[in-house]
Amino acid sequence: MKSPNLCPLVLEKQPGQGFPRYSAPNTSKLLTNDLLLLALPTDGEADDLIRKLSVYAKGKLGRLDYRIVASKPFLSSNNSDAEEEPEENIAKFNDRMKGGIYSTYLKWEFWDAEANRIPFSNGTYLGEKKILSIGIGGEYQNDALSTTKNDTEVFHNMVLWSVDAFLDLPIDTAKKTAVTAYLGYFNYDFGPNYIRNTATNNTTLTLDNSQASFNGPGNAFPSVGSGNSIYMQMGYLFPSMGRTKYYGKLQPYAAVQYSDFDRLDEPMTYYDLGVNWFLKNHLSKFSLSLQNRPIYNSTDQGLEVDSRKWSAVLQYIIRIE
Repeated sequence: MKSPNLCPLVLEKQPGQGFPRYSAPNTSKLLTNDLLLLALPTDGEADDLIRKLSVYAKGKLGRLDYRIVASKPFLSSNNSDAEEEPEENIAKFNDRMKGGIYSTYLKWEFWDAEANRIPFSNGTYLGEKKILSIGIGGEYQNDALSTTKNDTEVFHNMVLWSVDAFLDLPIDTAKKTAVTAYLGYFNYDFGPNYIRNTATNNTTLTLDNSQASFNGPGNAFPSVGSGNSIYMQMGYLFPSMGRTKYYGKLQPYAAVQYSDFDRLDEPMTYYDLGVNWFLKNHLSKFSLSLQNRPIYNSTDQGLEVDSRKWSAVLQYIIRIE
């Protein structure tokens, strides 16, 4: 049994929100093209890409891997997109919250243990480990959001929790083929009708509001909000290419997010189909991702899907160790 690792006060990318697995992702070792936005529920509101002043403890007790985090949230007014005034029946983050953000994540490891010297979780081990883990986590902040009722401001606690499972299973140890899979359930309560449209590397900063959809500019879509979500991803690592010369390895993957947000009249479903081409494992790789997102607009019935749009993203990652 290993003794727990205790960490002092830090101002850095600490072990995520405490929950779930991909709230602290190892960004250069993901299965998919980029971060899971659903697992970063307060990004840009109470933290800067999970950076905030925190005290945390992490460690292992046998097969139990744990982390406990207490953080001081950023003021939501620091966000350039912050809307200062609360609205009727639509929750927004405010600068008058009481206390800090408290979160935890507990993970049971059934087979090989994952290293936790750093707090970040891998998205795929490329057949080098046999991993099966199940985790549960939660996050709480008192009076984090507010609405108005009869011209009076009403405060709402932020209560978030999730359960997830991660699998990385070698199929052929000689050829180093493997299956990688992740499944998570997320229950988020930010208060009435809270929802946020987010975008990764969005190049569109302005738009004509008269012609804009509810999504906002560029590749934004409703990814976080009060309600229930299920997220799943799966990939398969093929053997090395080339008989006499090494041409790398291919790992196709698929991911889907299904969210039943309170604010939307139709569930949100997001798809991501892609392939990783590893030239030197995670040290050098290309990734091609085809992403399909719903476009919401206001109707007499509420916010409904008007159309769907595709995005294609090609990236190259080089990691120096």
